[in-house]
Amino acid sequence: MLTLKPITDLVFQLSGRDLSIYERSFLQRTIGKQMEANDLPDLNTYCEFIKNSPGRMQELADSLNVDYSEFFRNPVTFALLEQVILPDFLNRKLSAKNKNIRIWSAGCAGGQEPYSIAMILGELITKSKTPVTFQIFATDTVEKSLKTAKRGSFSPHSLKNVPLHFLDRYVTLSGGFYSVVPDLKKHIEFSQYDLLDPERKSPPSGIYGDFDMVFCCNVLFYYAPEARKVILEKLVGSLSRRGLLVTGEVEREIIQKTELTLMEYPSSVFRRG
Repeated sequence: MLTLKPITDLVFQLSGRDLSIYERSFLQRTIGKQMEANDLPDLNTYCEFIKNSPGRMQELADSLNVDYSEFFRNPVTFALLEQVILPDFLNRKLSAKNKNIRIWSAGCAGGQEPYSIAMILGELITKSKTPVTFQIFATDTVEKSLKTAKRGSFSPHSLKNVPLHFLDRYVTLSGGFYSVVPDLKKHIEFSQYDLLDPERKSPPSGIYGDFDMVFCCNVLFYYAPEARKVILEKLVGSLSRRGLLVTGEVEREIIQKTELTLMEYPSSVFRRG
């Protein structure tokens, strides 16, 4: 097993970045790949390599920022959202004083998740002709990913999971790429935010939290248990009363150990008590 202390100590010494926040096996795999890519035989050699080539530390940092995502990534969860959860939200908002649905997409990568949510909500509101509005606050730590998200332009292959009726309504083809229409974009605000930021409990643009739903899918398992706890406390604390937290399927077990109640559906949707 790869001993991590020499590299974690070095990175903290040179940059102040704490690599202990990451899940151990993920960190080991990432460092191992960097060593292999640079044909380095052991960790001490890799440490010397980083000392002599400061730019290599940025390569390591970039490799720890996983920004992979897909539209409608978990079909079961998105079917549940479209057919049950979001229609129920619309009905409840009709009788509420505040008719705006507030959603936080935490770790939004290139924007695939918030755009998928927006497509469903846009279609449901249009069909039901309800006076309900919605706003999605989408955040990520990686500036490059946020630029992609704000641009809202995607290759045909990346849209393979998007239902045809959503493609017809919410994207336009230009120059071989599909662009999200402005009417959908206006519901989403992208901003840079670190889930481990000790100063802010929710995205600055979200102001006071109180989100009806928070999406944090395929993010938690990259972090060490202590960091997961901090992130989860922040996510749960930002939810409104009876608000919902949506995670990835592989994170279901992590959430089951918290105060959240698992909804009785075959997916990772949790309700705040």
